[in-house]
Amino acid sequence: MSVLAQTRRWELRLADHFELARALRDRGEMVDLLATDTPYSDKTHGGHNALLLEGRRAVSYAPWTDEDVKRFVGEWSPLTAGWFVSVTDHVLMPGWVRELERAGRYAFPPLPMVIPGSRVRLRGDGPSPWSYQVVVARPRSEPYSSWGTTRGAFVGPREPLLMTGGKPLWAMRQIVEDYARPGSVVCDPCCGAATTMIAAMLQGCVALGSDASAVAAGIALERLEAFDGRAMIGA
Repeated sequence: MSVLAQTRRWELRLADHFELARALRDRGEMVDLLATDTPYSDKTHGGHNALLLEGRRAVSYAPWTDEDVKRFVGEWSPLTAGWFVSVTDHVLMPGWVRELERAGRYAFPPLPMVIPGSRVRLRGDGPSPWSYQVVVARPRSEPYSSWGTTRGAFVGPREPLLMTGGKPLWAMRQIVEDYARPGSVVCDPCCGAATTMIAAMLQGCVALGSDASAVAAGIALERLEAFDGRAMIGA
């Protein structure tokens, strides 16, 4: 594990999510919001990779199972003081709800993240999957039990993405806006190209992220440094 860069507004590590969790425990720290887009099920990965047409890029990382979800929640729920938000597919969604409830959190009915035209069923054998499942869970105590009403779906346009499986900036920014306050620490332990981290800083939060892929972490570092550069000149 290595710290690639650290500023007063963000910290990025080349590490898997277990290593980042261990680093937080060693420092005696917690995060306010965990918002992440972890790998999906074998069904989703396999369906994507079976039809690599029209410029699609293969999913290069391994799919997750219910056991991976269980381990992730067991590791990260104790380190998350506030909301826990996971973007996932319909196969793993029940596992996320189940494990977050087992961890003592209140899990809400999953919300749709709808990106029209984002995924097209090229075989023409049924509906195109334009939506993702967003599992949201909170502690069963104040101030989260009286947080206030948040949006019931995340809906917006399709955007070019830097990485396979990435999510649009508008989507992650809406999540941070709904479930963090300015100044909060927002963490994405599977940060990919750092979209969630940038969304967090745009909402006035501190961002913490890691990725086990050197390629992904390199892209994330470039984006974060470019974001800092634009902020310094007021862009």
